[in-house]
Amino acid sequence: MLRNGTENSEWAQVFREMHAMSPSARSLWSLGRVHYELGEYVVAVDYLEQALADPRRALEGAPRDEATSL
Repeated sequence: MLRNGTENSEWAQVFREMHAMSPSARSLWSLGRVHYELGEYVVAVDYLEQALADPRRALEGAPRDEATSL
């Protein structure tokens, strides 16, 4: 999940700020994915479960499938 040389821990902060400004299932999914990449599996599962339950910009298709498989 590295982009432009930015480390995953920095992306976690970006996604937390994004979720604070505009909370949605998709921002929770992003947080879950980055914590998964960091090896923080308990935190990742918590965010992914929240993402699956959140109706705001609900997960569909591949992101939903991925959230249920992790």
